[in-house]
Amino acid sequence: MKSNESAVKHFSLAESYQQKGNFAQALENFNLCLCYAPAKSKLIFDSLTNRSKIYYKVKQYGRVLDNLNWAKEIKSMENGCTDLMEMLTTCKEEISRGTTAANATDFFQLTLPINERLPFVSACLELKQNEIYGRYFTTNKDLSPGDVIVAEEPFFKVVDSTVCHLRCCICCSTNLYSLIPCDNCSGAMFCSYECKSSSIHGRECEPAGKRMDTLEEYMLQRMFYQAMEVCGGSMDELKALVSSEAEHKTILDFDFRHCTDDVNKRKIILAVSGLDKRDPGSTETYSRYQKIIDRLSTETAATDDFLENYLVRCLQSLTVNFFHFFWSAVNEAKPKGFLLCALSAFFSHSCDPNVEKVDVDNRLVFVAKRPIKAGEQLNMCYDRYNYMRYSLDERQSYLNEVYKFKCNCDACANDYAKYNFTFDDHQLDVEKAKEKYRKNCEYIKQNMSTYPCQTICNVMEENVFLLSYIGNGMQF
Repeated sequence: MKSNESAVKHFSLAESYQQKGNFAQALENFNLCLCYAPAKSKLIFDSLTNRSKIYYKVKQYGRVLDNLNWAKEIKSMENGCTDLMEMLTTCKEEISRGTTAANATDFFQLTLPINERLPFVSACLELKQNEIYGRYFTTNKDLSPGDVIVAEEPFFKVVDSTVCHLRCCICCSTNLYSLIPCDNCSGAMFCSYECKSSSIHGRECEPAGKRMDTLEEYMLQRMFYQAMEVCGGSMDELKALVSSEAEHKTILDFDFRHCTDDVNKRKIILAVSGLDKRDPGSTETYSRYQKIIDRLSTETAATDDFLENYLVRCLQSLTVNFFHFFWSAVNEAKPKGFLLCALSAFFSHSCDPNVEKVDVDNRLVFVAKRPIKAGEQLNMCYDRYNYMRYSLDERQSYLNEVYKFKCNCDACANDYAKYNFTFDDHQLDVEKAKEKYRKNCEYIKQNMSTYPCQTICNVMEENVFLLSYIGNGMQF
């Protein structure tokens, strides 16, 4: 709920961090102030204008304009705000000259020819199927360490409440913390007015008490609300969409060129419906979600079995295809986000993966970790529970508890030795991190014949930290 007292406390902290030049902490506390402050209040205006000053110093001129324009909706800057008006004029001039800071995501562009039908996927990926792995990816071209092969923004995704002031509650983008608050609750921010105008958060907003206890429950609810928004709020339209023959297709069967955003969203819903499904494994799990089904049935006045059947199918898809967002190279006890991808779900697991998953803002980026020959299966490591970091028992226990399967990869079958790893990131800046990463990739390529060994493992794990830093560091 809104709290002027909490808003004042975080504003004071933000000013202190700003004066010390700790801009990331300052922005975080300005955002907390925005979350708690009453709508259209002076605290909102002051937080937005102070954020604009930080973005000005780090040459994020577009975000300066965003924050000043949002502030102008609360209070005119014509009188007594000369410094802000001058900053506004300067930013427009700098943008016209193209002098703005680089975007971190530019580093993660696809490095190979792009699939013409799916612009976020390399054309080298091919979907195969067998009895052991089900559906899985291979590559039809040789890959080198550092090749970016997929950069997918999940359609269904939610963020944990602990980071709700750092990421858009609709699209999960951090937007370098340049976010606007919900007018009614203190638990949501948005990266743009487009996301703020979405009907989804209106159904989830805290005053209505509809935020779920766990990320999994929250995600199931979100999948329904999001599908309903795409279908114009019509249950009949959603029923017709998911009952069509197209639901059995994968995302690779669809063409995402030359289509409106709404049409592409419908295609993704169908592609998700075509993912593999598995029962959660116990009546206890089903009963945990029954409260969501019951409440949504009441909320929508559903009179047939469609809603319950649809939600059960969503739950079955989540059970076998979900991913976590961590936004960190360090494994944390609790994930910061939960998501379902129509394409990335086809990456199989290995404790000795040849592809690394990197969480970059609100996307999953998949990068070749080592040289990969044409025809090889592509695999990643779920939640980075790889043999370099964890023992066989630790990995098997985690994968069984969270993902409900026993891994039989080479690292598990041969019980590869666990390696100790340390990485000193002191004095690291983004450009140095990029240079170091490129050198590491070349080293791996030239010395792969010695793998697995301590040296190569150290370099591979260092690359994980470097990629996470490049993709998710505040860079100022």
